[in-house]
Amino acid sequence: MTKFSKLKIIILFSVFYFLFYLQASAASLKLTSPVSEIGVGSQFQVDLTLDTQGEEVNAIEGGISFPSAILELKEIKDGNSIINFWIEKPAQKGNGLVQFSGVIPGGFNGVLSPYYKGGKPGRIFGLVFSAKKENVGAIEVKSASVLLNDGKGTPANVQI
Repeated sequence: MTKFSKLKIIILFSVFYFLFYLQASAASLKLTSPVSEIGVGSQFQVDLTLDTQGEEVNAIEGGISFPSAILELKEIKDGNSIINFWIEKPAQKGNGLVQFSGVIPGGFNGVLSPYYKGGKPGRIFGLVFSAKKENVGAIEVKSASVLLNDGKGTPANVQI
């Protein structure tokens, strides 16, 4: 193997290492639902979850938008949440916008048990919607901020 070939392999390995390392160090907010299509008048739930990717976080705030012309927000469920104290409980603010802000004293890193070695996304809250009419629309995290549990309030890298 020539020196040039060895150099190419080392450079490729380094690039892939840093790409995967940087991607793995970003907290991820996801909206999940087992339902992708519903009928008019049907209800469904969408959960907001946080995957910290191993980082320790202790605060989160943000906003979720939804098409209010086709969806009606029926209920916000904040039980079984990783958030211990709500600064601003999840609530509908304006037409098609839900805002929230909360803290997790002691932090959260995705490990729910000292015996569980992997990280697991934590549930922040759930939104129950009812379809008002037929159409296509998206429920999206519009803005979000997650802070590290480092005593400095350092913003975490957030992937939505």
